[in-house]
Amino acid sequence: MFQNKLFNFALILIISIAMLGVVAIVGINYLGKSEAMAKKVPSAKELAESQFAVEKLTTNLSGSSLVQIGITLQLDSTKGVEELELRKSQVKDTITQILHATTQVDLQKPDGIQKLKEQIKENINKYLQKGKVVDVYFPELVVQ
Repeated sequence: MFQNKLFNFALILIISIAMLGVVAIVGINYLGKSEAMAKKVPSAKELAESQFAVEKLTTNLSGSSLVQIGITLQLDSTKGVEELELRKSQVKDTITQILHATTQVDLQKPDGIQKLKEQIKENINKYLQKGKVVDVYFPELVVQ
């Protein structure tokens, strides 16, 4: 390539160092992002702190069926839990109204339970100001 061997060696050394620098920067960015993603997964304790358990409800469904249901709402923050504590009656009323408009057939459909969860989440999120419901759990659900 070039006649001077010292110049060739220096050129190869500079290119090698530059390539190692690029590889190091890419590696650090990749590892940094994966660590940040790993930190975003909440622990079981954090999840429990941002859950609101609605007392067990027994009410009529639309039609002649009866439902007994336990509901736990997963919120995005503990401030949302504090707000739900203050709005406990409003939450129960919202859920009761949704259940009264739901039939036993609706719940027996393959996506029936999921649709009920979405309805509860959407309706409660309409009036929450300090957080939002991100998931709804039914630890107990009996339909007769």
